[in-house]
Amino acid sequence: MYVPGDEFYSPDRVTYPVCHNLFPAGQVKKQTMKYLLFISFILFTSACNERNNTDHPSGGYEFSKHITDKEFYHYPLIGKISRRDSFDIAYADGYFFRSFKEPNISLQPADTPIFRLAFKGNYYSYIISLTEYAIVVKMNYSGRYWPEVDTDKLTETERWHFNILRKEFPLDEARPYDVPPAPPPPPDQLEEYQQKQKKHDSIMKNTPKLLYPGYYDFLLKKVAVNTRDTFSFSTKTIKINKDEFKRIAGLINRSGYWKMTYKKNYSGVSDPSFYLLEANNGTRYNTVVTEDAFQDEELGNACAALIKMAKINGQAEKFKQ
Repeated sequence: MYVPGDEFYSPDRVTYPVCHNLFPAGQVKKQTMKYLLFISFILFTSACNERNNTDHPSGGYEFSKHITDKEFYHYPLIGKISRRDSFDIAYADGYFFRSFKEPNISLQPADTPIFRLAFKGNYYSYIISLTEYAIVVKMNYSGRYWPEVDTDKLTETERWHFNILRKEFPLDEARPYDVPPAPPPPPDQLEEYQQKQKKHDSIMKNTPKLLYPGYYDFLLKKVAVNTRDTFSFSTKTIKINKDEFKRIAGLINRSGYWKMTYKKNYSGVSDPSFYLLEANNGTRYNTVVTEDAFQDEELGNACAALIKMAKINGQAEKFKQ
């Protein structure tokens, strides 16, 4: 009767079947394949996680599930920024992007990632849209997207209201731009300050319609003089490869952009030139606006690289100064 292991003690054997019984040839192959598959899976998962950390960094804003106003160009920010900022977006950014015939990229996840850098200047403007295979550049070469203002179209009372709202809208919100109120004035200016405050409180109490955005919107539309007929822009498309896209996208994603607040280095002065960078990576949306140029070094370098790739002469150098 055969007993497993007897052959191990057989003097005429030169092989070691015990070892062979423990790891048969077929089983060795299976174990090796399992090990290789496991290692491949670990490497693949690590690569995917690394890619996700680059392509889909944390931060930004979730897309809204219920859209009520498709004309609001940074929709996920509703309820997360001041009412004045929301009104400026609805009014000013609406004029800007519609003048360039640009879609609203904030409403839903994009099929492929897109970055959009806009420059709003007093004398010219442009938009650079970056996707995986192309850069689309729209450059304004005549006219202004912003309508001219003619206050002679208002009644005397409306003109008074318009001047108040232009400086202080909304009257019941801390100004400017949601910062805490200024400290009390020095004693020699206290009386003047108190008189202004009383006048301000009286206006809100006796003219409640000044608190409603709809009334300000009515006045803005009434004073507007159409300039769209004179607004013109050119469009050019530059083909790029996926590696070029990944280079710029990586610079932006690693700059801390997705953690930045909506307004960065923004003083709130009237009629500034400013940049606005939007992103829709298919899972999150983000937008950051800054006056003049991105002073953050890493993000500034990323935007400079994008402007250079878009072949907009002279603008890339502005970020390096």
